[in-house]
Formats: sequence, structure tokens, C-alpha cells
Amino acid sequence: MNPEENSADHRPSKTQRKKDALALQILGEKLTCFTAHQLRKLPLTEIAITAIEQYNLLPRKHGARKRQLQLIGRLMRSCDYEAVSLAMELVSRNDIHQSTDLQNAWELSEKILTDGNVEINTIINEHEHLDRQKLRQLYREYCKGGRAEQQKIRSKLINYLASNLSE
Repeated sequence: MNPEENSADHRPSKTQRKKDALALQILGEKLTCFTAHQLRKLPLTEIAITAIEQYNLLPRKHGARKRQLQLIGRLMRSCDYEAVSLAMELVSRNDIHQSTDLQNAWELSEKILTDGNVEINTIINEHEHLDRQKLRQLYREYCKGGRAEQQKIRSKLINYLASNLSE
């Protein structure tokens, strides 16, 4: 057995280490697009989260952001790359799903508030798990209420639809 052969098996090459560091830095750069709330959902250390939040506060010149990305890449070494990548994908997919649910709920609420019982019946036929009585009650309250009251009822209707359409 050659001693050089043995030591080469235990350590990655310098090129491989540089590629790994660059991959972590790119992952860190992708993380800078996430909000603080989303970052807390990811399996990251508190120091890495703080560094990412500080990156977003830096000015866009004089290399400060580049140095901060290098720091983030270095801090990412202590995190599990695969777990963070998977969690990033799940968080972004969940946020997209929630925004489409909210958009659908908003559109349905507008239809209900403009067309009334006709639209409620159409929506109930499409989504049987929704409560017809609740929808009609919110519609009646909307019609009776003043402008400020109508905004509150519109919000209640959107929240009700968003929470029940995802089922």
C-alpha cells in the first residue's frame, strides 16, 4: 500500500473543496431571497440566519455583499446541504400554494358579494364541503353593513374561503 494513495482517499481534492464551497455560497445566495419568517422554518443555525438578514441590509456596492456571501457560504458548512435544499423547496412550494389559494378565495368572494345567492349555489355545487348557511350569513351581513363593516365582512369571507378551499 502506498501512503500517498491512502491519504488521497480520505480528503477531497482542492478543486472539489472549491466546488463545494461555491455550491454552498450559491445556496446561501438563494436563501437571501427568503423572508425572515421563511428562514426560521429552514434547518439553519441562528448565526447563518442572522448573516442572511444582514446581507439584505447591505448596500449594493463596494464588495460588501460579495464578502457577506462568502461568510454565508462558510456558515453553511455547518448545515446539512440536502436538508436545507429540500426544506427550501418545500417552503417555496407551500408559499406558492398558499398564494394561489388566497387568490382563488378572493375571486370567489368577489363573485359572492356581487352575484349573491346565485353564486353561492354555484360555489356550493362545486365545493360541497363549504357551509351554505355561513356563506349566506356573510353575504346578508355584507349587504346590511356600512362601508367599514363591509371591509371586515369581506375579510371574514376571504379567510373562510381560503381556509376551507384547501381541504
